[in-house]
Amino acid sequence: MGPPPRQQLLLKVSRVPDWGRRAIRLSLALVFFTTLGLTLWLVPESYRAEWGDEVVQSCNWAGATCAVVAASPLIGKVAQLSYERTLGTLTGGLLGFMVYDYGVLMLPETAGGVLMVAAAAAVGFLSCYLSYKFKLDASMRLFVITFLIVSTWGSWGVMHEHLV
Repeated sequence: MGPPPRQQLLLKVSRVPDWGRRAIRLSLALVFFTTLGLTLWLVPESYRAEWGDEVVQSCNWAGATCAVVAASPLIGKVAQLSYERTLGTLTGGLLGFMVYDYGVLMLPETAGGVLMVAAAAAVGFLSCYLSYKFKLDASMRLFVITFLIVSTWGSWGVMHEHLV
């Protein structure tokens, strides 16, 4: 008898599939950065005047960066990649607009912020699941990025108008 096959030696550390772990990590990161960006508007103006706007914009970019880093890179397949990028950009932009226009603008300020945090987490989780389920890595990466850009920067302008 020889040594056991390599697969028998590997331990299954988690029952959660890879896409599930990525979804949880991305959702938690998006909750953190969107919450941080939204709560900075609650800081008194005297403290916020010097650095507040830059930090809020950095939080928005940090969320978008999390979406890029969480997705695995695709090399080659130019036509497929172009299709996926277009699909992700259009669906993310549409969903971001709907959350912003029908959610944030119609709800009171606090509820709009809670909706933004919950929607960012849900979109992050959904993108990882759909990426796994349909093998659309580029689509789902741009889905999250476009959603964050459309929904958070639309909200940023509204919040800035209310607070200034």
